[in-house]
Amino acid sequence: MPIFARMQFLENIKIKIGKYLLKSSLEKRKPMSAVPNFDSIKEIAILYAADDNKKEAEVNKLALHLREQGKKVLLMGFVNQKQLPENYKFQISQEYFWKESLSSFLLPQKDKVANFINKPFDLLINLYTDFSLPMVAISAYSKATNRIGAHFPESESYNDILIDGQFNNLYELGLQMEHYLKIVNSKS
Repeated sequence: MPIFARMQFLENIKIKIGKYLLKSSLEKRKPMSAVPNFDSIKEIAILYAADDNKKEAEVNKLALHLREQGKKVLLMGFVNQKQLPENYKFQISQEYFWKESLSSFLLPQKDKVANFINKPFDLLINLYTDFSLPMVAISAYSKATNRIGAHFPESESYNDILIDGQFNNLYELGLQMEHYLKIVNSKS
């Protein structure tokens, strides 16, 4: 078996074990009783993959848009590298986690992301569109009251609200999530 195939095989085993450990370690969450009223949401967290400058700009644009509406926004970016590159800077409203923060089975070590996961945000926006065990685990560990994310295989277990639809970038996906929260509450 070529070395790349062996590495991929081992990575797949780690992911399967990580999924199992995540599922078995989580307490059963209470189902969401109602879609949150967007106007009542004060603190929002956005979880995203921070490996792409263009996507990072889209996420920052969404955060600015939400802040302009009076929301307090904290960003948590996952950098899929062994070390955090020097150009990534922690700020009051921006944190990162990277491979060094993960266990052998690709789950975030809770003590290394404790500031983020222990904060009771009103809403956690999962702004990623493909399965990523580290990001799914952060979302699952989070003390956020509500979670919203894009619909993709395996996203149902880790989100309260799923958005299906067409979007060209993460900013548009975030706007669709906001629009959904506003429209659902306006019909109540």
